Amino acid sequence: MKKIVKKLVITVVVLGVIAVGGLYALSKFAPLDYIQEKARVVVKEQTGRDLSIGGTKVVFWPHIGVTLQDVALSNAEGAIDKSMITLGELDVHVALRPLFDKRVEVVRFVLNQPEINLEVSPKGQANWEFPQAAKKTTPAADKKDGSGAQNDALAAFSLNEFEIRKGRVIYNDRQKQTKAQVDDVNMTVSFPDINSAFQLDGSLTYLGKRVQVVMGIESPKDFIDGKPSSGNLVLGTDLVKANIEGKFATKGRLVRADKMTADVPSLAALVAWLAEKPAEKMPFERVLFTARADIDGQSVNLADASLRLDDIESRGTASVRLSGARPFVHARLTLNKINLDRFLEGSSGKDSAAASKATVPDGDWDATPIDFSGLRAVDADVHLATDGFSVNGVEVGKSDLRVLLKHGKLEFSSSEASLFGGLFSSNVTLVSAASGASEQKLKFTMKNVQAQPVLEKFADFKKLTGAADATINVSSRGVSQKEIVSNLAGDGNVTFKNGAITGIDFVNIAQMIQRGLQDAGVGEGKTEFVDLGGTFKIASGIVTNNDFRMRGPLVQAGGAGTVDLPRKYLKYRVTPVLTASSGVDNAKGVSIPVDIVGPFSNVRIKPDFKSIISNAVSDPEALKEQGKALEQNLKGIKNDLKKDPGAAIQNLLGGGGAGLFGTQKAPAEAAPAAAAPVETAPAQSPAVAPVETPAAPVETAPVETAPVEAAPVETAPAEAAPAEPAP
Repeated sequence: MKKIVKKLVITVVVLGVIAVGGLYALSKFAPLDYIQEKARVVVKEQTGRDLSIGGTKVVFWPHIGVTLQDVALSNAEGAIDKSMITLGELDVHVALRPLFDKRVEVVRFVLNQPEINLEVSPKGQANWEFPQAAKKTTPAADKKDGSGAQNDALAAFSLNEFEIRKGRVIYNDRQKQTKAQVDDVNMTVSFPDINSAFQLDGSLTYLGKRVQVVMGIESPKDFIDGKPSSGNLVLGTDLVKANIEGKFATKGRLVRADKMTADVPSLAALVAWLAEKPAEKMPFERVLFTARADIDGQSVNLADASLRLDDIESRGTASVRLSGARPFVHARLTLNKINLDRFLEGSSGKDSAAASKATVPDGDWDATPIDFSGLRAVDADVHLATDGFSVNGVEVGKSDLRVLLKHGKLEFSSSEASLFGGLFSSNVTLVSAASGASEQKLKFTMKNVQAQPVLEKFADFKKLTGAADATINVSSRGVSQKEIVSNLAGDGNVTFKNGAITGIDFVNIAQMIQRGLQDAGVGEGKTEFVDLGGTFKIASGIVTNNDFRMRGPLVQAGGAGTVDLPRKYLKYRVTPVLTASSGVDNAKGVSIPVDIVGPFSNVRIKPDFKSIISNAVSDPEALKEQGKALEQNLKGIKNDLKKDPGAAIQNLLGGGGAGLFGTQKAPAEAAPAAAAPVETAPAQSPAVAPVETPAAPVETAPVETAPVEAAPVETAPAEAAPAEPAP
């Protein structure tokens, strides 16, 4: 930009000097044709370009004046437009007497309908660079403060009135394929001489809107020489107002602003104007910005910066370095408490619930590629100290956020912050390779966080309550939802305390068995617990848990199983033990093994009847802990089981009369099926030993690993229950 400004200033001055020189020569009675030809030669020598003049008019009073019509300066070779600069009319009036002292005092300098075509070629060559002029530069000129004869010419030049009427500037970068244009440029400049203040007041039209421009430079000579000069710049439209006060230069530090401000009443309207299309709803409207700034050709540095976005306020320092392979952003900021719902699509709970359901559809995972290439567009080191934030009704306390982005690798970390009565922290890593591959890593910890509001808000899951302690460490590779889930790997542990599972009532499962049901869905009951949890490992998207445990006031449980995330299928075996107290670990009681299986959309509960029979036969004493009603019937249970195990179990569980759970009878159409026996834990141990489940979960009857010798159950059908088809 500094080169453009300097070249344009020099070009205008050269044209003015040529015109004035023509007048001076005219005063010596030189022919006009000779003057025009001389002007063409000088311009050719200085720029390597051709100058054409359509016509010339001369006046002698009250000042010497010349009007050049249809002036054109040819463009660089290969440029789209034939001319770099065209002028409908150049009107110059100079004072006569200073000419004899070799000074040019321009009384009036008017450019009518100028058009300037700035262009960058596909090879990156700018048409405002004049190689011919560079060859003509002499060492002596370079030594004279870098400006040589140009400064001498400017020192003898003064400008009382300079005006541009109905101008146009077109910038066409063919290398980056970008184009910009300003029209109706009207400007007035006050420039008494090179050592006096420069003042510009004008306006232009950009994308259909009028933009006001005001600029002042106290020392134009220092400014042109690249030295800092005090000044100000004001830009204003009905959509944005910006002001810079400080020092300006054309070399080195271009701007050193003591104060830089910007005020945007409507961000959506501003974006729509600049993007030339209607803007989507923005997360905020009003933008206010202030800072001290240092700007050069390679970087922007902001100090004491303050940014307000409606009610959001951030303060600190920031810098952007433009040199290197990619821009680099460095920032240290503080942020007041904010509501992040404004940045999300649909901030209501209903919309968030719908969004969370959409992320895990009943069908296959989405295979649409996710574009991570934006991570390679910029490098960054950002540290943000926040007073907290809220999202979808979730309140998060104060935390420090750190973002490191380098060569397409994003590392995000959040310090420990309060969340629903507990503490939460996280680390996220995303890697976008040039080949298009992507890696993801996630680690987070929770301490005493209330699980139910978190799961309900972010996953629309309302069936688990309790205070959660968790450590999760997972990683994956892929560029689509489907690939990421299928490649998921890692491990973790989760513990919930003093809560309940809604939809699975292990006590009612026993009642379900007494009614002779072979299969049931997740219901509306719940199982309260003192603690619940386990550890898990993930490989190829399959979560394996072998130490599930639950301890509650009425039931304890142990289990193992898998969650196949790619296929969205659950296969678990849990053995709850009805007990009288949560204070006894490994309590004895009635073991009721159940298989919890099925796709996520239709999870089923399948009791293992034969294991119940086996437990009762091997250890009837365990049943004593179920209460006085059961104690009255213990006599003779062993004999009954030997004679008729099926009838004995029905009588024990309530199917044959006043049993453990009441007097309900099994429906005629729901007689229990004889499932293949599985190995169960001895009666003195409430939880069954973990069962290895296959990675590809096929819903079948449990495999018999240790056959139990028991008389056949007369109430069960003779044939085995058919295997469930694979999901």
